[in-house]
Amino acid sequence: MLRPRLSTSRRSVTKVITRGVQLASQHKPLETEADWTALQLERAHVSQLKNVFDAQGPVLTDESRWRLRDSLRKPPAEATISALLAAGAHFGHSTSRLNPNFMPYAYGTRGGITIIDLDHTLPLLRRATQLARSVAYRGGQILFLGTRPDLRPVVQKAAERLGPGNGYYIADRWLPGTLTNRFSMLSPDDFKRYNLLPDLVVILNPIQNAVAIRELAVEHVPTIGIVDSNADPRLVMYPIPANDESTRVAEIVAGVISIAAREGVHLREQEGAVEARKRLAEDDAKEENDKELSTGQRDELVQLIRRVESRAKLEKHGDDPVTKKPKSESEILSYRRQDTKKESAHAPAQKLVEVAGILRLQEAFYPSELHEPLQKFATFLEAVAWEGNGYSLDLQTSMDIAIERFVQTHPEDARRLLSVPPPQTTEQSI
Repeated sequence: MLRPRLSTSRRSVTKVITRGVQLASQHKPLETEADWTALQLERAHVSQLKNVFDAQGPVLTDESRWRLRDSLRKPPAEATISALLAAGAHFGHSTSRLNPNFMPYAYGTRGGITIIDLDHTLPLLRRATQLARSVAYRGGQILFLGTRPDLRPVVQKAAERLGPGNGYYIADRWLPGTLTNRFSMLSPDDFKRYNLLPDLVVILNPIQNAVAIRELAVEHVPTIGIVDSNADPRLVMYPIPANDESTRVAEIVAGVISIAAREGVHLREQEGAVEARKRLAEDDAKEENDKELSTGQRDELVQLIRRVESRAKLEKHGDDPVTKKPKSESEILSYRRQDTKKESAHAPAQKLVEVAGILRLQEAFYPSELHEPLQKFATFLEAVAWEGNGYSLDLQTSMDIAIERFVQTHPEDARRLLSVPPPQTTEQSI
């Protein structure tokens, strides 16, 4: 009974000793004084390199450092094989459950488990991101579908990145007949008012949503799905072979696709801002009676231009949580060398935001009829803080701009605020 165990332990000890002899044979013993001198020079060279790089400090920052749960809050803009490998995207199901049509995407087997070839996964994922970017650029609506409890925050975050009107999600259950029976469930006015068919659907667990895939195929809606080794890749139109039971894989896939779609939305809005400037310039050149744009249309165009300019300013300073990219090594080193006491370029904007926050906190010291005007004025301060030249203007000029806009747009509220003396807090009264 004990002999097999003893033979196994003896073989393991022999392997360890053999490995130690092989490692020792790679480093020849020091035989002469010249060998000792060469060893000392090599050690001094390594120590000198270490001291030089230690003086520069670490290259990693809070923006570029990878953390375990960052794939949900701050997913990467581009997926890599190393990220997919770390997330376990290469683990398939048991070899007995291998679908014959999945064979082109299988790398091999290990321990009775199918290993997925990530060299096929990465190009197909990039193809899906290009599709999502083009659909969002054309103004299409993208639906994220994940009906497992662990996929709820994933699809919710992905839809939020696209913004309202562009991204939607379903996290509970796909109600059968949502698309095929929509004519009997809704009125004809709803069809004229709403777009009830998504332009692209991203499915994170396709096998559990076979009914939804069947309805989407009937309505000719393109689908992107994570396909595991036990599923047929032809189940969806754009398959991504990966582990469909890993939450981290779903976070990477949904994050990369949503960021690409968000870039398409940004490109469409940038082109729309250019057209809006042209329309406003043409309308301003006309006489008062010949103007074609109404007040509401002009406000929409102005809001679009301000939103695009504000986003461009945020991306320039690296403050956008969606499009933020790791800084280069030169930028990191230049940031370390700059004077920490020097006021940043966007300090006035930060101060304006602080003033708006103080106004919101002082709401309790004003009468109830002034609460809404205070909130409106605080909103104007925050809008001026991050738009246009908010970074280059000083605090007083930015305050003047906010007050002037507030007086022009809300004269009654401004008159009510100016007629009330500043509140006295408890500390001032004491």
